[in-house]
Amino acid sequence: MNFLDGLNDKQREAVKTTDGPLLVLAGAGSGKTRVLTHRIAYLIKEKDIFPDNILSITFTNKAANEMKDRIQRLVDTRVQDMWVGTFHSMCVRMLRRDIDKMGYNRSFVIFDGSDQNTVIKDTIKELNVNEKMYDPKSMLHFISSQKDKLIDPDTYVKDNYNDFRERQKGEIYKLYQKKLQSNNALDFDDLIIKTIELFRTNPDILKFYQKKFKYILVDEYQDTNRAQYELVKLLGSHHRNVCVVGDDDQCVLPDMKIKTSEGYKDMKSLEEETSIVSAGGWGKVLQGNVNKKSEKYYNGAIVEIKTRKGKTIKTTPNHIMFGKMNVEESEKATYIDFFGSEEKSSNEHYKHSIQFNGKVEAVEEYDEARTYAKKIISLEEDIEIVKRARLTEETTFNYMPASHIRPSMSIPVYENGEIVEDIVKEVNVLDYEGYVYDISIPNLRQYICEDVVVHNSIYGWRGADIRNILDFEDDYPEAKVIKLEQNYRSTKNILDAANKVIDNNMGRKGKKLWTSQEEGTPIGVYRGQNEHDESSFISAKIKEIRETYSKNYSDFAILYRTNAQSRVLEEALVKSNIPYKIVGGLKFYDRKEIKDIIAYLRLIQNPVDNISLKRIINVPKRGIGKRTVEKLEEYSIEKGESIYSVILDIDEMGSLSHRAKSKVKDFVSMINKFIAMKEILSVKELIENVIDSIGYIKELKAEDTLEAKSRIENIEEFISVAIDFEITSDEKTLEEFLANISLLSDIDRVDDENNDSVTLMTLHSAKGLEYPVVFLTGMEEGIFPISRAMTSEDDLEEERRLCYVGITRAEEKLFMTYTTLRTIYGKTSYNSVSRFIGEIPEGLVDEINNRFEPKKKRMSKEPQKYFTGYTYENTSTEKKGDVKINIGDKVKHKSWGIGTVVSMQGSGDSKEATIAFKDKGIKKLLVSLAPIEKV
Repeated sequence: MNFLDGLNDKQREAVKTTDGPLLVLAGAGSGKTRVLTHRIAYLIKEKDIFPDNILSITFTNKAANEMKDRIQRLVDTRVQDMWVGTFHSMCVRMLRRDIDKMGYNRSFVIFDGSDQNTVIKDTIKELNVNEKMYDPKSMLHFISSQKDKLIDPDTYVKDNYNDFRERQKGEIYKLYQKKLQSNNALDFDDLIIKTIELFRTNPDILKFYQKKFKYILVDEYQDTNRAQYELVKLLGSHHRNVCVVGDDDQCVLPDMKIKTSEGYKDMKSLEEETSIVSAGGWGKVLQGNVNKKSEKYYNGAIVEIKTRKGKTIKTTPNHIMFGKMNVEESEKATYIDFFGSEEKSSNEHYKHSIQFNGKVEAVEEYDEARTYAKKIISLEEDIEIVKRARLTEETTFNYMPASHIRPSMSIPVYENGEIVEDIVKEVNVLDYEGYVYDISIPNLRQYICEDVVVHNSIYGWRGADIRNILDFEDDYPEAKVIKLEQNYRSTKNILDAANKVIDNNMGRKGKKLWTSQEEGTPIGVYRGQNEHDESSFISAKIKEIRETYSKNYSDFAILYRTNAQSRVLEEALVKSNIPYKIVGGLKFYDRKEIKDIIAYLRLIQNPVDNISLKRIINVPKRGIGKRTVEKLEEYSIEKGESIYSVILDIDEMGSLSHRAKSKVKDFVSMINKFIAMKEILSVKELIENVIDSIGYIKELKAEDTLEAKSRIENIEEFISVAIDFEITSDEKTLEEFLANISLLSDIDRVDDENNDSVTLMTLHSAKGLEYPVVFLTGMEEGIFPISRAMTSEDDLEEERRLCYVGITRAEEKLFMTYTTLRTIYGKTSYNSVSRFIGEIPEGLVDEINNRFEPKKKRMSKEPQKYFTGYTYENTSTEKKGDVKINIGDKVKHKSWGIGTVVSMQGSGDSKEATIAFKDKGIKKLLVSLAPIEKV
C-alpha cells in the first residue's frame, strides 16, 4: 500500500520527514489526523520501526483508539503494543510499573476534583489557618499552577520564606501533598509531575524509556503546559525524533490600531507594560497593562471584517472574537420570538450567573474564574458553567473564532468612550504574508483593536503555555517546520435555517408537521447494532457536519428520554474530544449516586483512602454521625494511621459510645466482606453485591419521587459501565476499572467553561430551545415511548407530544437513532423500532446504512410491536426458541460466525449467554431471541 496516496504536497512532506525534530502547524480542517496516522504507518512499514518503539500522545483516549484502528487498517499488522494515549494515561502506565520506588504503592488511586476539595479543606482545618484568607478553591488553583510549573512545596516555601502569606501557602501545599500520599493517592497534576520526578530521581528508568521510544508524536502541542512540555523533552532527548502538531495562528496584523490610554498605536509598536483600554462589562471600559507580546511570521489566509459603523479589522481566522446571532426584523422573526429562539431561551435559562459589572474587583478574578470553571460542578453540583461576556449594556456575546463571524451578526465595538453593539456587514477572506502579533492583558483577557473588542490569545489559564509551540525551534535548532494549508469552508447562515423552520413547520402539529417538508432535508434514521454503535455514529456525524459546513459545536443538540441514557453518549463525546454540556442535569460521573458507588469501590480497592471512607461511611444513613467521624479522624491523625486502620480496632477508642462503636463495627464488617469478594467476583458482580448490600436503591425507592427514580436508573446504568469494561478490557481487575473511570471522567473531561459545546438534555428540558442539528436517540419501544405508555393511552399521547417537541427543536437537520440491542440499567435487551419513526411519512426519511449491515428496507408504517421488561409481547423479531446450550458449547451466529459460550445466567426468556466470537470479541445475547444455533 502506498501511504502517500490521497495526501497533498504538504501532508506528504510531513509524513516522509521522519528523522529529527518536526513542527507541523495545522489548523482546523487541514487533515492533521490523517497526517499523524499515515506518518506512523509509514514508520512501521517503510522504515521498519517496531510499533513498541513509537509513542503517540493524543488528548483523548477515544482519539488514541481511533488512531490505533486506522493504523491497523493501513499496515495490516498488530499495533496493540504501540503506546498511544493521553499524557495522563501514559503516565499512569509508567507509574503503575515503578511508583513504588517513590514511596507509593502501585495500587494508588486518582483523586478527582471533589476529593481534592475535601483534602484541601482538611489541610486548612488541620493547620488552623483562616479559611477566608486561604480559600480552598483558590488554594487548589494555586497548587495546580505550581505543579504545572514544576515547583514543589519545599522550593516554594524556601523561595518565599520572608513573605508570611506566601510561605503559609507553601505549607498548605506541603501538607496537601502529604495527605495525598498518606491516602496512597495522586491528583491529576501529580500523574505528570510524579512521572517527571520518577525520571529525574531514577536515571535508569528514564534511560529505558528514552531508548524505547525512538519516535515521539504529540498532537495539540499548543495546549501543553510546562510539565507536559518537560516530559516530552525528557523522553525525546535521546533520539530527538520528536514530531509536534499544533496551531499558533491566533493573531492580528501589524498595522492594526490598538486603543491605549494615550491614544491609538500600531500593534507592532506596542511594548510590554503599555496601558491599554479594554471592555469592562455592561458598556464600560477599563485599563490594563500588557504583560506579554508575541510576534511570528505568517503566510496564509486572513479574515477581514467590516461593520455598519465603519469599523474594519483584519486577523488570522482562528483569533477569538465576540459575536452574537441576530434575527432580522420581519414577520418570520415574530415566529421565532413566539416559538422560543435558542438565544432567548439560553438567556432565560442561566438565571444565576457571574457577570462583569464594571467594577475592577470583579474583573480581576476573570483568570481564576476560568481555571475554577471545570472544577465548580464538583464543588457545587447545582451550578452550570457558561462562557459568555456581557460587554455592552444590553447584550451578551459568545466566544468564537474570527472565521465564524458572518454578515448580520452583532459584535462589540468601542465608540465615544463606551462599548456598544455593531452589525457586521461584510466578511472577506484575503491572502497575507508577513508578521502577525498578539498581546496578553492579565485579568481582562481582551483588548480593543480597530475599535473592535477581541480576545487575547496568549493565555496561561488552564495551564496551557503557547510558548511551547512558539519556542519549539529554539529548543530544537535543527527542527523542520511544515505548514499544512488550512481549508476555510463557507458556513450556512443561521438565519437561513430559521427561515426553513418557518417555511416547513408553521402551524403544523404531530406527524402532519412533516407533510410540508418535501423540499427540506430528509430526516436521517440510523439503526445501530448497540448503544455504543449508536453513540459512535452520533459523534462521527457531528464531526463530519462540523467540518463540512463549518458549524460550531453549539449548533448541535442530543436529546434522550431519560437521564441514564446520557452515560454512553457522554463517553463517546469525551473520547472523540467533542466538548459538551448537560442542560437541566449533571454529567453522569458527577451525579451524587455515581460518586457514592465509586467511593465504595475505591475504599474496597484502597482501604487507606480516607476521602472515600468519609464520603460513604454514613451513606446510606446507618447511624454514624458527623461527630463520630470527626472523632475517628482526630484519633487517626493522633495515631498517624488511616481512618480504616484505626476502626479495625475500634474498641481501643475510649471516646466513642457503645452504640457508635457498634455502628462502626457493622460498617467495617461490611467493607471487609466486600474486600474478600473482590478477590473472587467479577467487577460487575462485586458492584451488584455492593449496591444490594448497602441498601442504596431501597432507600431511594422509599422516597418515591421522580428524582429518586432517575437516580435508581443511574445506579443501574453504572452496572452497564462494568459490563462494557469486562467486554473490552484485557485487565478485568477492580484497580483497572477504577483507573479507567478516573481517566474517562476527569482526564478526558472537556472544559466545562467552553461555551462552544454540544448540548445534551432530556426531551423535557428541550422545550423552548432550537438547534440547527438535532439527534433524537433511543427511538425504541420501551425506551421512547417508555414502557408504561404501552398500557395507557394518556401516557402514550404525552410521549408523542414529547416526540413532537424533539422533532421541532431541529432547524436544519434531524437524525433519529435506534438500536437492535441495548444494554441499559444493567440489562441487555432486543428492541423494536419506535412507533414514532413509523409514523413519519416515508418520503421524509433517509435511512442511513449501518456500516455493519446491508441496507435495510423501509420500516413498516404499521404500529411497531413492543416489549415490557423481559417479557416480550407481540415482538416482530422471530423467536428462535430456547436453544439448549451450556458453558463450553460451540454456537453459530447468523452474522458473527462461530463462537464459544463462556458463561450463562438467568432463566426462561431472560436467559443470557456470554459468547466469545473469534473476530467480533465477547458478546452478551438473550438465548431466546439471538439468531444462534448449537454447532
